[in-house]
Amino acid sequence: MTTTLPLTARVVLRLINPALLDPQFLKNVVRVTVDQFDPDFCKVFNTKLQDLTDDAFYPIHPKILNLGWINYFGNPQVREAMPLGVELEDCVPGVIMTTQPTVPDPANSADVQHAQMVVDHLRPTGWLNYDRMKRSSDGAT
Repeated sequence: MTTTLPLTARVVLRLINPALLDPQFLKNVVRVTVDQFDPDFCKVFNTKLQDLTDDAFYPIHPKILNLGWINYFGNPQVREAMPLGVELEDCVPGVIMTTQPTVPDPANSADVQHAQMVVDHLRPTGWLNYDRMKRSSDGAT
């Protein structure tokens, strides 16, 4: 019996200059990534914030996605599951979801609580499960 895990590819940009943390600039980076690579999922995240919201509460699993600050979901049906307080933008064929308008600060308890609320809201819906959110090869769901 063979088990196939999702093939992952990563592009990592370490943005040291705070001027590059502009949300519109980063959404444009996501749009270019979607246009060029057509991923099922893409995210912009702060590793310190992700450690506080994901790893401390949920075990790492190869088929469970961790959210970032700015997230692209290739399956547009995810819109229906989104909590209040997030920003959604079309990015054909999917949707870009931004958890909050400014860069989340891991030292700000309100930012951490908001990020955790988004994670807690989406996990039970199944939309962070790779098998549910991926698209078929022809783009259908």
